[in-house]
Amino acid sequence: MDTWDLLLQIVLLLLACFAAGGVMVMFRQSPLVGFLLAGLVLGGPGSFAVVKAESEIEGLAELGVALLLFSLGLEFSLQRVLG
Repeated sequence: MDTWDLLLQIVLLLLACFAAGGVMVMFRQSPLVGFLLAGLVLGGPGSFAVVKAESEIEGLAELGVALLLFSLGLEFSLQRVLG
């Protein structure tokens, strides 16, 4: 896949996530719900299939999950988790 096509798809996905996250915040919901909905609409099964670079996006998604788990681990202390 061309580098510019991949970059365009990532930018579109990020813009849609920020927009959907902002809408969810206006409705006093977690922005994560908006992020998930934007991802499903743009690249999920039975969607508009705007994001077609699944193998490239999958690597970035795994990196994102690893960073999310790392930041979650920084938030909790062992004493707080145990009791």
